This record gives sequence, C-alpha cells and structure tokens, in this order.
Amino acid sequence: MSVQRQQQRLRPVVLSLWLLLGVIGCAVERGKVYVKDGVRYGVTSGQIWRDRWWNYYERGVSYAAGEFWDEAMADFQVALAQYPQDERRARTYGLHVLDYFPHRELGVVYYRLARYPEAIRELETSLGTLETAKTKFYLNRARKALLEQSGGDTTSPRILLESPTDGVLTNRFAVTVVGRAEDDTSVAALTINGQPLFVELAAPLLPFSQDVALHDGANTIDVVAVDLLGHATQQRLHVHADHQGPLISLEKVELVGQPPEQYARVQGLLSDQSGVRRFVLAGQPVPPQAATEWEFRTEVLVAPGTLAIPFEAEDMVGNVTRGAIALGTDTPQPQRTREGKPTLSDFPRFAWATPILSDLVTFRLAPLRMAQRGVSNSPVIKLTGLTDRETVSTDTVYLEGQVVGERAITAFAINGESLWRRSTRQLFFGRQFPLHEGENTFRLEAVDDMGYTVRRDLVLTREIPRARQPGLRLRVSNVPFEKKGQASVLSEAVYDNLLEAFVAHKRFDFIERQQLEAILQELKLSQTELIDPATAAKVGKLAAAEGVLVGTVLETPHALDVYARLVDVETSVILAAEDVYGEDLSLPTVKMLMEGLSWKLRRHFPLVEGAIIEKTGKNLVVDLTKGQGVQRYMKLIVFREGGERQHPLTGKMLHTPHAVLGEARITVVADDLSEAVLLRPDQIGDVRELDRVITK
Repeated sequence: MSVQRQQQRLRPVVLSLWLLLGVIGCAVERGKVYVKDGVRYGVTSGQIWRDRWWNYYERGVSYAAGEFWDEAMADFQVALAQYPQDERRARTYGLHVLDYFPHRELGVVYYRLARYPEAIRELETSLGTLETAKTKFYLNRARKALLEQSGGDTTSPRILLESPTDGVLTNRFAVTVVGRAEDDTSVAALTINGQPLFVELAAPLLPFSQDVALHDGANTIDVVAVDLLGHATQQRLHVHADHQGPLISLEKVELVGQPPEQYARVQGLLSDQSGVRRFVLAGQPVPPQAATEWEFRTEVLVAPGTLAIPFEAEDMVGNVTRGAIALGTDTPQPQRTREGKPTLSDFPRFAWATPILSDLVTFRLAPLRMAQRGVSNSPVIKLTGLTDRETVSTDTVYLEGQVVGERAITAFAINGESLWRRSTRQLFFGRQFPLHEGENTFRLEAVDDMGYTVRRDLVLTREIPRARQPGLRLRVSNVPFEKKGQASVLSEAVYDNLLEAFVAHKRFDFIERQQLEAILQELKLSQTELIDPATAAKVGKLAAAEGVLVGTVLETPHALDVYARLVDVETSVILAAEDVYGEDLSLPTVKMLMEGLSWKLRRHFPLVEGAIIEKTGKNLVVDLTKGQGVQRYMKLIVFREGGERQHPLTGKMLHTPHAVLGEARITVVADDLSEAVLLRPDQIGDVRELDRVITK
C-alpha cells in the first residue's frame, strides 16, 4: 500500500518533468537561420516551435524578407497544407491572433522566382478570399511580367465615352465625363485632364465617372488609358460652355397710333455667343437670325391701359432672359449724393425693363480697363433683389440688374470681365457665379461715352446650412498607428498625410491632435493596445468622438503597407477597413497612398440625403437605400429645411434657416428603404414625416 502511495505522489512530478523536457526540446526552432547584413532571417517571434501553420507562416515571412525564396516557398506550402485560407487576425492559440496571407505571400515568392503562372494563381486565390492592396500590387506585376514574357499584348486600350457627346454645348459649370476603358489584357491607369484616377488593380474593363470643371467658351477634356505594358490611348472631348444668356439692349421704344389700334414699336440688339434660339415679345415670336448678334425691329399690338410688354429670349444652350418693357416712361436723371455718387435706390419712376435672367455668365473677353474719370454724370448700376452686403446659403448667386446713364453706356464689367463693349442707353445684365464658403466680393463697373465711370462693390457671405456643415459630420479621432517591421521612419508622414487628405475633403470632423495626445498620455496605452477595437472605442469616448481611426504601419526597407479601420465608439463595430501598399518609399508616394486610403475609406460613408417617409415613435423609415452605399450602424442627422417668407414691412423675401432636430442610427438597410431609430427620447416629438435626413 505504501508503494502505491509513493507511485501516486511521483506521477505528477514525472509528468511535469516530461512536459518540461518536451518544451525545452521544442524551444529550438527548426530550420536554418541565415544572417545577412547583421540581420537574422528564418526566425519567429516566439521561443516555442509548435510545428503549427502559424510557425511556418511566420518563419516563411522572415525568409522572404531576406530574399531566401526557396525556404520561404517551402514554409508557405506547409502552412497552406495545415490552414489553407488567407485571413486577417486569424486566431492561433489562446488569445493570440495573426494576419495570415499564405496564398498572397506564396504568390509573391513565385513572382520573385519568375514562376508567373503560379504566382497569378496564388494571388488570384488570395484576392478571391480577402482583398488586400499588396495582393493587387503583385498581381499587376505578375500579369505584366507574363505578358512581357509571352509577347501577348500588342494593342492599345480602347476608350468608349458615354457622356458628354463630343462638341456638346452646355450652360453648366462642370460636366461629368462617363465612360469605360477596355483592353484585351488589362487597363492599368486612367487620367482625365491630367488627374489620375485611383486604380489599384488592372482590369480588362475599367468604368469611370469624373466631374470636370468648365470655363466659359471652348473646353478640351483629354482621357488617357494605359495598359500594363504601357500602351496608351488618348481621346479628346470638346465641350463648349456658355454661361451667358442672350443680352438685350433696348435702343428705342415708342407708342404709335391710338387705341384700340395702338402699337408698341421696339428696337434693340440681341447678342449671344451660342446664338439665339427663340425670342418672344408680348407673346409674338420674333424670327431669330443665324448670327451671334443681330438687330431687331418689331411692332406689337397693345391693349388700352397696358403699362408693360413682356419679353423672353432663349439661346441655343437653354439660357433664358426674361423681362417686361415699360411703356411711356422717360429715363429720369439719376439723383446724386453730396459726393457726386448716384443714389442707387432712387428710381421709383424708371421702368424700361425688369429682366428675370436665368443661368447667365459673362463673355470671357480680355479684362476691361475702366476709365479713371470723375463720377459726375456717371452711369448708375442698380442690382435686383440684392443689397451691397448679404448672407446666402446657396452655392451659386445670380447677379441681375441694369445700367442706366444720361449718356450712352459703352462698357460694363463684373470683376474685370466684360459683359458689354458697345453703345447703348440702357443695359440689362445677369450673370451666375459660383460661391465659396465665406465672403465673396464682386466689383461692378460701368463707363459712358464721356469716360464717366461708376463702381459698385457687392459682398456676399455664403453660410452652409447647419445640417450640411463639416462641424456636424461624424466626429472622428485618429490615434497613432501601430508600427511594425523595421524602424518606421515614414509613420509620422503616414499620420500627417492621411489626416490632411481627410480634412481636405471635409467628410469627417476630426478631433484636434493635441487633445487626443493628452488623453493618450494619461491612459499610457501602447500602440499595440490601440489597435484593439474595444480599447480604441474607450479612447474615442474620452475624446467625445463617435468614430476612431486605428491602424498598422508595416515598413520594410523596400515597402510600405498601411492598414486602417474606422471603429464605431458606441458599439466597437468596425465600420470600414481598407489598406494600401507601395514600394517607392518617397514622401510623394506616401502622400499619394494616403490620398488613396482616404478615398477608399470615404467610399464607405457616402454623404447622401433623404426624407422620412414613416415615423412610429422613435422608429423611422427613410428613403435611403443599399444602392446609395448606406450601411447599418451609420448615423443620420435629422433636420427640417428652411423656407422663405416675406418681410411684412419691406416685402423682402427672408430665408428661414435649417433646423437640426436630432440624430438617428440606421438599423436595417434594404434595396428600397432603410430603417432607423432616434437616439434621444426627447427628440421624438420634434420629428415628423417628410423631415429630411443626411448621413452623418
């Protein structure tokens, strides 16, 4: 009995010794370790070799970093035999995870060994499981190398443009160039007017859609497609932009005859750079002439008591000038201030015409050099519906009004660009301008035939409606990325350029870096801890953020691999995850890569608007759809659009600002609608059907 007891006591000791010997035996890594330039290759991060797929994969990565391709290939093949799927954050043992891409890395090794068909097979397998930028980078290289080896690509890409049509006339400030580039092998790059589109993976068919700004007159738009072997094709579009509606100079208006057979005899000049399509005076069409400017003389029957006759002129692009010509009123003498300047509001009796102009922009002539003369007897510039300083919310403004003088007006310009350079007693103008946020200054100048000049300055301040202001966008903090690989000298450039790219597009409201650094210093968190979604969410809450951008920068002597994720603070859900990869470690390349990473992440957060079509308590149904890029967990800003009402005393139209009513979170996304829930109970009563929503 005592012997049995001793054996029972010895069993745990023997077992422990056996396990210890096994651990000691496995602590030595299997495989040859190479040393190059003082760096050891063929090693793993752990001290224990478990003969498992993650050991082989990690050692294979180490071999590949030292360009020991045969050893790396063997290790990746063993890893694939044990676990044959590429996966981010694959669980190894316990709580340990590993970014695991054996197909991708084996494809890179095959490429380095010039085994291009095998490289393409492995890279395509990896891409079919999980998209990474490095996979696309080497797939492009492997396909290109195979084409160079086989000589199988001798033709250039084809560019098929869907819109606009070549030679089109338009009155817009921008045009969307839509089309596709095709190639028998793959289109690798595409530029529109010198601006490259972000193309990661060459493809036989590459659709594109890009907005291009237009200036007045003739515009050329060049589309260039390049295939993997560098064969290029260029196609040029011609677009003519006419932002100027027909200009009408009324030279003479008189009544002839007696009622009921009384006629108005109207004489004037029409001009438009694209030609006049239609001119109607008092409902009577006046046959247009095939010229950019032409005189008209016509008579129209007027009924007794008629005070004005309407007119409307439309050019070939669709710009329209409308107005009403007053009858039986002489031009008054402009009243002047003590300084000799005209009083622009003192024209109660003057009513030659009151044009309502649409989509008009000046001719692009040479800048007008105004005469420097005294203001006595100068022309008078009067604006319709605008004072000299106003605040607007639209992104364009339409300036319209009239220039009158005691003598013939010979020149008129806005911001130094000519609208008029011929003699007329009265000129009616209108022009549409784009507005940037903040103050926009316009200078209007007119000259008469005696050289007398007048100048009027207009300042319009554009305020973006509150619901669309960048300050109400998703509030995001950008924590320092985890650094991996060798000394990451470019990590700071990655941080700065990525933040700069996001701020430039105003899609998110980023928290100031100093505020975030103070929080990180207080928490004393490592960069490795920050990549954990739950930890990142904790940091975001302390910074009053709604989303946290976390990531990893892997830098080697020849490559840069950046992986970023945007984490929702409240739920710790990863809302978006993207990466970029490059092998030119120059600062311009880092900037280009970070612009691409910003673009890839922003695609997950489209800025779209919709309406509430149903409301039940805190639950909303909105007309946002999956096709618009909307996804679950997105936040919405709920607002009510402002309107217009007339001032009871002055009669001026007043703009009521937007009212922000609250926020909601999307819970269900479908092909035809989405469901959302209001985030605060006190907002339920303020929100009603047909209120608007915009993605935050």
